[in-house]
Amino acid sequence: MRDLRAGLTGALKTSGLARGDVHIIQSSALQWTKPPLAETHRVILLGSPGLLQDPGFPLVQVVPCTTHPLYRDDTLEVPIPETESAFTKGSYAITYLIQPLRRTDLGERTGTLTAQTLEIIDAAVVEVVGISLTPSATE
Repeated sequence: MRDLRAGLTGALKTSGLARGDVHIIQSSALQWTKPPLAETHRVILLGSPGLLQDPGFPLVQVVPCTTHPLYRDDTLEVPIPETESAFTKGSYAITYLIQPLRRTDLGERTGTLTAQTLEIIDAAVVEVVGISLTPSATE
């Protein structure tokens, strides 16, 4: 298996990364379905706690956030409760755009989601990606 750490340059954000952390990033670091309206966006860190804590692994899984939802569907674009201190205005987690991001692209950490909000986003990502956590009736 190819070592994803080979040839990596730049300082990695290696400490204090956790599921549910919210960071500001440059919009150009992500893939979008439409051109973004802002130069920066918040992202929510997801993925394996082990990989988030591994200082040598170059990527993290993120869900981008927006203040301008396209589809008005609570599974595709999960509303972030106004009580979440990592956000300054009404925002939505764009679950269908879950994607890897280089650690070096992470900017300022603005906070961490509550367990309840993270659980809602996790469930929406599982549904959008189509992962089944239970055996199907056809097996």
